[in-house]
Amino acid sequence: MCEFTVVVPVYNEGRRLAKFLRSIPSEIPILLLDKGSNDESVSIAKTFNNVEILDIPFGPPGSEFIYLTKIKSRLRTEWCLVLVVSQIVDLQLYSKINKVLTNNRNDIIELPFRNYTFGMCEDYNPWPSHTYKPLLSRVRAINFQP
Repeated sequence: MCEFTVVVPVYNEGRRLAKFLRSIPSEIPILLLDKGSNDESVSIAKTFNNVEILDIPFGPPGSEFIYLTKIKSRLRTEWCLVLVVSQIVDLQLYSKINKVLTNNRNDIIELPFRNYTFGMCEDYNPWPSHTYKPLLSRVRAINFQP
């Protein structure tokens, strides 16, 4: 059983959405936050059995925070992984994530943004050395920040 849900905010991502959704194993639930797309994004998402669509009004990055209670009520797993359509994750990482989550007592698991983004080392870093990117968070601790 999958321990986490992929949460993905979307606005007019029809051109890239199918490739992104196909990259996620079908046993992983996906909550697609549609921000009022007027392209084929929603119709593409509806063709995937593991995708649930939640309408969220369009806003600036982090505006999902306003609808946090509504988002949390739709999540059926204890953990969530927030991605954007441009972040296609290697299939092996999904199984490794499930292993990390087993018996994990933390609420948030982060990666040092200065060094790694999904396992690829970055030579250039515009962020301060203490910046970390949340990778996974328990539903009770999920937060959308700009």
